[in-house]
Amino acid sequence: LEKVSSPYILSIRYLDKELFVDTGQTTETEFPVLLMDWVDGKPLDKYLRENIESKFIIETLLENFYQLSEWLISQPFAHGDLKPDNILVKSDGALVLVDYDGMYVSAMKGQKSREIGSPDFCHPHRSEDFFNEHIDDFSILSILLSLCIVFINKNYLARYGTEDRLLFSKNDYSNIHKSNIYNDITHIIETSTNYKLLFEEACENPAFHLEKGLLTPIIMLIAARSKEVNDAIKELAHLGVWERPKVNKTDISTSPYSHTQQFAARNTTSLSDSIDQDDKNSTKWQSALLLHVLTIAIFLYCSNDSKRIDE
Repeated sequence: LEKVSSPYILSIRYLDKELFVDTGQTTETEFPVLLMDWVDGKPLDKYLRENIESKFIIETLLENFYQLSEWLISQPFAHGDLKPDNILVKSDGALVLVDYDGMYVSAMKGQKSREIGSPDFCHPHRSEDFFNEHIDDFSILSILLSLCIVFINKNYLARYGTEDRLLFSKNDYSNIHKSNIYNDITHIIETSTNYKLLFEEACENPAFHLEKGLLTPIIMLIAARSKEVNDAIKELAHLGVWERPKVNKTDISTSPYSHTQQFAARNTTSLSDSIDQDDKNSTKWQSALLLHVLTIAIFLYCSNDSKRIDE
C-alpha cells in the first residue's frame, strides 16, 4: 500500500518491533506499529444524517462515493470492511478510507480472511474462504443503493435506517424478496433497466463480482428524481407557456460540474430539442389552467427541497 497514490488511501509506514510491552501474557515483548496520517472528518452515516436536509450535500456525497466505488473495484486490492464508520468525509466533502485490518492485497492470495466485515454491510453468507479483490463489491452496491434512495427521498433514512447502519440490514439481504425496504423501493430502482436484477443477484451470490460498467444505472436512479418535474415542464413548453434556455451540448462535457450534473444537463438539452419540434398551438385558457395546476404540482413535489431546486 505504500506504493498506492490515491486520496482515498492514507499514507502509511510499517514499523516492525516498534512497541515494547512488559507482559506476562505472552513470550513476545516487541510488537509492530502502523503509522498513519490523521484525518479530520466524520463517518459517512453521521455526515449524511447531519446534512439530511441539504439536497446539494447529499448529491455531492453520492457523487463522491460513486467515484470512490469506480476506483476501488478497479484495484487489485480490497478494503475488507467497507461500511460508513470506515469512510470519513472531510470538510470539503472528500472521502477517505480508514481501518485497514481486514484488507486484501495480491500477496495474500490463497489465504483466509482475518475478518468477514460488518453484518449489515457484507454478504450474509460471506465466509473466511471468500478472500480476494472482490470482497468489497457487495458492500459498495448496498451503500451506493442506499445513498441513491436517500437522495431521491430523504424520508427513507428515518423510516428504515438506524444509528449504526443505513437502509439495509443482514435480514434484508438474507431474504431480499420479503424485505420491507426492498419492496418499498422497487418502483424506484425499476427506473433502471438492470439495477433491480443486479441487487437481487448480489444477495443470492456470496461470491458476487461487481464490474465497473455495472454501476452506470446509478446515474439513471439519480435522474429519476427530476422526471416528474421534467414531464410537467415539457407539457408547459408544448403549450407555449414555458421557454427553456438554449444549452450548447459541446460545453457540457468540458464543464466543471460533476458526472451526475453533466448527465442531467444532457438530459435537459435533449428535452429542449424535442420541445422545439412540438406544436405549440393551444388556447389561452388551456395554457393558464394547466400552468396553475402544474405549478402547484411542482411546488408540492419540490416542497422538501426548498434549499436547492435544480430544475
